[in-house]
Amino acid sequence: MNEFLPFLPLFNQIYKADKYAINLSTLLLDIAHTWDDLIDKDKPVSDEQINRAFLSATVELTMNPLWDKHLASNLLNVYFRWSDANSIERDCSSTDNDLAKAWMLRAGLYDMFVLIAHKLYGRTWAEQVGPIVRKYYGETLIGFIEEVRNA
Repeated sequence: MNEFLPFLPLFNQIYKADKYAINLSTLLLDIAHTWDDLIDKDKPVSDEQINRAFLSATVELTMNPLWDKHLASNLLNVYFRWSDANSIERDCSSTDNDLAKAWMLRAGLYDMFVLIAHKLYGRTWAEQVGPIVRKYYGETLIGFIEEVRNA
């Protein structure tokens, strides 16, 4: 999970180094990235990565003391956003404006980070760290549209 090291400064800041929140967020990143790579088929995914993601989703996630029905229902919404984005991307008639919406929808996982911060420290804290979390989204709109158009 070394690929998620760049997120550790963000998680340490928004979760005030809470180990359960950092672990939960890292699990969510790993599950989402592996799932996306399996669907997009744009990167090889090793058996180890697949096993880790499935164990994370079925066992480790539910064992985290912060995990609850509220976060689970919000993760379902993240899935719907991601699924919708994939459909828009595959539609040959999608305009750049449509692709901009798909790009925005793909950032749904970052909602989870704000919700976890809210769960730990309340609304005011979530509002303070929300813009920091959103700015952490690394993929640019222009780069995303170019990638979809060249796929």
